[in-house]
Amino acid sequence: MPLTAPFSFYTLKPNQLADWLQLKPTMWWYVDGDPHLTSRIDFPCPTEELVDELRGMKKQLRIFDSRKLGNNDLGEIGDIKKIGELGNTENNSNEPNFLLSWDGDNEWLLMEDREAAAAAQESEE
Repeated sequence: MPLTAPFSFYTLKPNQLADWLQLKPTMWWYVDGDPHLTSRIDFPCPTEELVDELRGMKKQLRIFDSRKLGNNDLGEIGDIKKIGELGNTENNSNEPNFLLSWDGDNEWLLMEDREAAAAAQESEE
């Protein structure tokens, strides 16, 4: 199914997303809408599990910028720290949600799961 998001996007490699995720080592993540990731990982999951899976992927990613309307390719992401700026927090939990797709395929969401991260930390203590 082609892209339907009305937002412009940056391209990045899965390793770049994995590198950015590693900047948040104690965070847990939830993915909605990606059949590959959801068939291989039980969500929510810790950063390390998602990073390991992303490092094995060869397809290019698109990450959408909800601040920029259109369907324009904004080029490569460049600095991975920019990824954090693309999270949309206008949702019930105010947690960053990232809209992505694998090289123009179906869109899917990557979401921080602060509740799961807190529960995991409590169980470790």
